[in-house]
Amino acid sequence: MAGETDSLQILINLMAGVNVIPVNHNPAECCYLDTAAGCIFTFKPMFCLNYNCQSIKGQLKRAGEQQLEKLTAMLLGSQYELEMLLFRFLNTDESCQKIFLLAAES
Repeated sequence: MAGETDSLQILINLMAGVNVIPVNHNPAECCYLDTAAGCIFTFKPMFCLNYNCQSIKGQLKRAGEQQLEKLTAMLLGSQYELEMLLFRFLNTDESCQKIFLLAAES
C-alpha cells in the first residue's frame, strides 16, 4: 500500500506532525503500518481507506460498518479540501514554482 502514497499525502502528514518513516520492514505489508499501533498516518491514502487495509477491515467489525464508512467519508472530504488548497498554493507561489523548475532540470 505504501506505493499508493503520493508526495502530497506525505506532505500533508508531515504538516500534521507525523514522523513519516517506514515502521514495518515486512515486504508483504505496508511499510507505514506499525504492527502494534496501526497506520502511522493521520491522513490516510484513499486507496487504503476504501479498499485494502486489513487493519481497517479489522476495525470494521468492532466499530460497525456504517460508522466507519461515515468517518472515512468525512476524512476523505477533509483531505480533498486540504489537497486543493495545497495545489493552489503550490501553483501560485513563485518560490514553489522555482523549486519545481529546478527539480525538473536535474
